[in-house]
Amino acid sequence: MYREAVMGDVAAAIGMYRAILAQQGMARPVAARALWQLGQCQEKLRQRREAHATYRSEEHTSELQSLRHL
Repeated sequence: MYREAVMGDVAAAIGMYRAILAQQGMARPVAARALWQLGQCQEKLRQRREAHATYRSEEHTSELQSLRHL
């Protein structure tokens, strides 16, 4: 989030969020936040189709649903 919010390096933040999501055994709240932030970064870069695909990703649907319960 630091790269994205403070440094404004959205492209680098996308890479970092993807790296987080690629890790095995990640806690659901952490994975959910990384997935949400990834979609937000994609929207900032006007990659709306990619962001929509990220939010709708079957692989991470349960993580995103867990955000609703936080």
